Amino acid sequence: MSSHRNTSAANNAQPITANGVGGGALSQSSQDGPPTRSRNARAQARHRAKRKAYIEQARLSLFALEETVTKLQHMLQITPEQAAQLPPLSQRVRELEVEVKRLRAENDRLR
Repeated sequence: MSSHRNTSAANNAQPITANGVGGGALSQSSQDGPPTRSRNARAQARHRAKRKAYIEQARLSLFALEETVTKLQHMLQITPEQAAQLPPLSQRVRELEVEVKRLRAENDRLR
């Protein structure tokens, strides 16, 4: 007799849904409407909070980097206008590579 109860209890068990509570499929909007909307609203609120924190952290990082650039320019006594006129590093590297080749060739000729 007890085996009959276990079998019927197993047959009456409802599947566990995404929120951990039995109640059938999530596609049944009449049964899962408000809890699903509530869960989505909470998830959206968490997402907004994370995004807000990320944006604030990015803003603070940008401020710190701008401050560092300003300090370095002051250390070098270069104005922002002068810094903008400097050639890009990749161009300077190419110029130096050409100069190194020229100096090596000259060095070889003098030996």
